[in-house]
Parts: sequence; C-alpha cells; structure tokens
Amino acid sequence: MKRSWIKKIGRQGKINIEANRILKEKYKEAGINSCEICGSKWELHPHHKHHRYYYKTAEELADLKESVLLCPLCHNKYMPDSKDTLELFLKLRGKENDKNLRNLP
Repeated sequence: MKRSWIKKIGRQGKINIEANRILKEKYKEAGINSCEICGSKWELHPHHKHHRYYYKTAEELADLKESVLLCPLCHNKYMPDSKDTLELFLKLRGKENDKNLRNLP
C-alpha cells in the first residue's frame, strides 16, 4: 500500500504547512504582500528569526514578530540566528528584538 504524501512529512511537516497557512492570512490582514526588503512580489516565503525547531505548535511558528516575508533572493542572504538576521528583525519589527542582539558574540 502506498503512503500518501501527508503521512510521509510527519508531525513537524504538518505543523509547518498549518503555520504557513496561518502566516499567509496574517500577512494578508497586515497588508504585507511583497518582499519586505526589495519589494518584489516573486514567490514569497516567510523567513524565521530562529530555526524552526524552537517551536512546538503552528500558532507559535506563525508569529509575525518572529518572521518576515521575503523573496527567494533576499531569503538566501539571511541565515536564522545570525547577527544579520537579528539586525533585519530589529529594523523591520522594532525594539522588541533588541535584547536578542546583545546575546550575540
């Protein structure tokens, strides 16, 4: 018997799919419909401040303060948990991310 693709992705994959659905709705409600760096509307993806394994539920993963919407070119410039990424979040999401910058080497 063949397994469906949804069974192959596992629990974390299902959480990511649900989180992406929630994020799409939140971005739409917030009026964010283009790359937050360059303004491109080409194939947009959420970029998270930290690696996704820090989150346990789709609601935690779908927090707008923890993600920005980027095109693939801008997305590839930033690695989660890097100083550049945290500075990007400080610029785009405000002072609440400032405490994370102080913890970097």
